[in-house]
Amino acid sequence: MTSLGMTGEAGAARPAIFVASTGRCGSTMLSNMLRLNPEILSLSEFLVLLLPDPLPPGEFDAAAYWRLLSQPRPFLMRAYRLGLRVPEFLYLPGPGRRFNAATGIPPILITALPHLSDDPEELYDEVEAFVGGLSPASAATQHRRLFSWLCDRFCARVWVERSGSSLLYLSQLAGLFPDAKFVHLYRDGRECAYSMSRNVGYRLATVSMMLQSRLGMTPYLGDNRAVRLVEPRSPRWPALPQEQSRELTRVCEPTMRRLYGGIS
Repeated sequence: MTSLGMTGEAGAARPAIFVASTGRCGSTMLSNMLRLNPEILSLSEFLVLLLPDPLPPGEFDAAAYWRLLSQPRPFLMRAYRLGLRVPEFLYLPGPGRRFNAATGIPPILITALPHLSDDPEELYDEVEAFVGGLSPASAATQHRRLFSWLCDRFCARVWVERSGSSLLYLSQLAGLFPDAKFVHLYRDGRECAYSMSRNVGYRLATVSMMLQSRLGMTPYLGDNRAVRLVEPRSPRWPALPQEQSRELTRVCEPTMRRLYGGIS
């Protein structure tokens, strides 16, 4: 392991490569293949699991950046609590594990770190120690610093970040990483759509988006409550009182369990 200064300035900048795609087009397989090359740091699902905004505006000090990386996302925890087996989620709670659906699982620990290490919790602690010494900067700069540090940590020459559905924020990436190289991985749209229809993560996301579109809120992006995301489409759709929000969650969750509970 190479020792780096805690400001994140000591490590040399590494070439930046992003693989952009809709998801369900073979991109996870590509990350697995890239990981076999010791000179490539393969970052799998790093950015997408920081949604709804992996590249928020403003300046981030060490504490704020660590919250971005470590604060559990309600949508992801809902998937764990429903018992959905999303193949891309590599962190499996169980005996000896520090995190579970009840405690919340840091987003970088769900896929990115288990993809890099057989002991992702130890690597998580190392990342926390590094991030704790970072000087304030934009989220994009902090990401770049962390990726360069991980390159040194794993003796890699270049990093490749690959997230499913990264086309959602591709314009942000292009603007914030003007020197990066981009690879567009694609597949026949019909095949992508069919694959998404068989993936529990995309199916839960679809249900969530449908509820948001029709009700102006969804119980799957909040923690045991319905969260209003957008203004209702019509004055006929006022914000639901808290007790009705809880009732919406109560009604929806058993249905989701019946739909997806048996899928492995």
